[in-house]
Amino acid sequence: MRRTWKRAATAAGVTLAAAAIPLTVATSAQADQMQCLNYLKAHGYVVGSGVERGCSAGSHSGGVAGIGGYAGCYSDLQILHVKSNDAAEACALARGDG
Repeated sequence: MRRTWKRAATAAGVTLAAAAIPLTVATSAQADQMQCLNYLKAHGYVVGSGVERGCSAGSHSGGVAGIGGYAGCYSDLQILHVKSNDAAEACALARGDG
């Protein structure tokens, strides 16, 4: 009987830990995306779906995807006529460099 409880507790712990990992990663990415959005809003840009999409792309990091995320963010913002230096700073914030 004691073994059954141990196994159940271990399984519950593993399940809880596995569920917590994506929440931690998502929270960090969302915070970085918000920094990007707030930076652009503070610099006078209208924050709509296009800006949100660009900042979201910039918040995805890790290896080659991190570079692609920054480039995707930057190009999305450039299409929306965000000044080059503002786009670069906002995308760096989205990537977590700020």
